[in-house]
Parts: sequence; C-alpha cells; structure tokens
Amino acid sequence: SVLSEGCRVVNNITRVAGVFFLKPIYSVLLSIVCLILNIPFPFLPIQITLIDLIIEGYPAFFMSFEPDGRKITGRFLPSVMRRAVPNAVSILICFLVMLVLSWATPIPAEQFSILLYLLVGTVGIQAVFKASWPFNKLRVFLCSTMTVGFYLAVFLFHHMLQVSLPTGLTLFFLIGFVLLSFLAERGVTWMIQSID
Repeated sequence: SVLSEGCRVVNNITRVAGVFFLKPIYSVLLSIVCLILNIPFPFLPIQITLIDLIIEGYPAFFMSFEPDGRKITGRFLPSVMRRAVPNAVSILICFLVMLVLSWATPIPAEQFSILLYLLVGTVGIQAVFKASWPFNKLRVFLCSTMTVGFYLAVFLFHHMLQVSLPTGLTLFFLIGFVLLSFLAERGVTWMIQSID
C-alpha cells in the first residue's frame, strides 16, 4: 500500500505539473519580448490570479488524489517540460502574431488585452485537457466546470479583472488564434518527440 501510494503521488503530480509549469515558462518568454520591444507586460496580477485559481489549481488539486498505481517511468522534470513547453511556445507565437496584427490593424488596446487574456486562458484549458487524457467521469466534470467557470468569471467580473468585454470582431480573432495556438502546440510537440 505504501508503494502504491508513492506511485499515485508521483504519477499524478507528473501529469498535472505540466499545467503549473506553463505559466512560468510563458511569463518568462513574454517578459523577454516585452523587454526587447520596450512594451509593458500584458497582464495584471489579478488577471493571473483567476487563471491560477480556475485553470491551474482547481482541476489539478482534485486530479492529484486519483488512484494511479502504474509503475513510475521516465524522469520528472523532462516529462513535465515536454508537456508544458509546447503550450508556452504556442502562447509566445500567438503573442508575436498579435503584436504584428495590432500594428497593422486598428485594434483598440482594450480589445487586444482581452483577446490575449482569453487566448492564454484557452491555452491553459487545452493543457488541462491534455493532462486529463484519457478521460473518466471525474476528469470530464473537472474540465467542463473549469472551462465554463473561466469564461463565466471573465464575463461576470471583467470590471474587477480590468478587462473589457470582447466585441464580435475580437471573438472572431480569438477563434483564429485558438486554431493557431493548437497548430503551434502540435508542431512543437512533434519537434520535441522527433528529437527524443
């Protein structure tokens, strides 16, 4: 029973840690870009707190208690980085494309902010879905409530988060950027797997 408990803890933490590593990696990447281009960091602490609570903390906390007696394989840090880096790089790519787009088209600053915020939340949700595969009843419940909870919280508490509600054009751009982020994540994942 002690060995089984150890396997459960290590396997579950390895699976969900990729979600926690996502934020530090993309924060460092975006900070480097902001320093080079001399622009402000795009998020406020209160905005990151919502992502921490709903996307990172809530599902990962409950999934860490699931039974998992599989034999421990691989090393912790390389496994976690393989899960987190593709999503973080996809956020960076979308951020760079958004910057170019904002210079080329007259997107209001507040719409640029909510577009990027919703995109980062959506990529975080994708990371949780990836960590939850294969799905069971608990994981379906957690992923469903997390997804609805994030978008509902942004809608209800946008004043507190200091973001404006997205316009129809912003939502149209969001769909395109979500697709771009997914393709970028798949591409980076494929490159990492081919290197291994």
